[in-house]
Amino acid sequence: MVMNIYMLFFLSLPEAVLNLIIMLLFAGSKGRLKINKANILRFTISIVLMLTASWFIRPASPNIITSVILHQIAYVLIILVVYRLKFTYILLAVSFTYLASSTMENAYTPYIITYICNGIESFQNAYHWYVLYCLPTRAIQIASAVFLWRYDIMVATRLDHRFHKNFISCALILVSLENAFAFIFYTYWHTMSLIYQTLYSVSILLMVFGFNFAVFKLLYDTIGGIISKGYRQYTELEESARYAFDKIETLLQCNKINEAVELIQEIKGKEK
Repeated sequence: MVMNIYMLFFLSLPEAVLNLIIMLLFAGSKGRLKINKANILRFTISIVLMLTASWFIRPASPNIITSVILHQIAYVLIILVVYRLKFTYILLAVSFTYLASSTMENAYTPYIITYICNGIESFQNAYHWYVLYCLPTRAIQIASAVFLWRYDIMVATRLDHRFHKNFISCALILVSLENAFAFIFYTYWHTMSLIYQTLYSVSILLMVFGFNFAVFKLLYDTIGGIISKGYRQYTELEESARYAFDKIETLLQCNKINEAVELIQEIKGKEK
């Protein structure tokens, strides 16, 4: 894969910045994005390391699958070293980030490579168009970052530990499958008849949207369960508090101060 200064600053830099923001938000480290000297230094170091990794990984990768895997490993190591977050949270964040971007890219990039650029070699040589080609993916990344920033419920720290391995495994498998099918398509499309090209295209789209819908639905249901559980706990606490206050008010109205004090002490004892 070709790599030059243009791609480094106009392709890899925006990708790295958005990916890092999404990963930190998903890992439950929103505070690491607040503007202060320490955070700016960590963020800058991470971006520089991520760009350095891309500079070496892209040219050295024989195909997109290898590039994705190496980038994921590099991102995990960089965040682990710079931010010292929990390893599981980093894996979750990197998996989610690449699953989201891979879903969008594989929904349209194979068709740009085949039908617009007429092959992978022409696509790689037309790198000055990469910024335009990546706009849909960047839009999804920005939307994901805004959503995660606004709603703190969708973070790795609040997901059940039993969910971690399942999500990481599914994400890695899906990203690998998507890129593998896309690689096969734009490598051998010229040997396929129009019918097979159409069938394969439909298969890719169904896989990308179908499988990923299942994963994100699982994530949504998990988060929904967290919200429902939290709401039930809040409702129960509110009802208990209302009952206790009503009881105390009744005792005070009946001038049973000692009993009211005993009830308050009992409530304090339960809280401890």
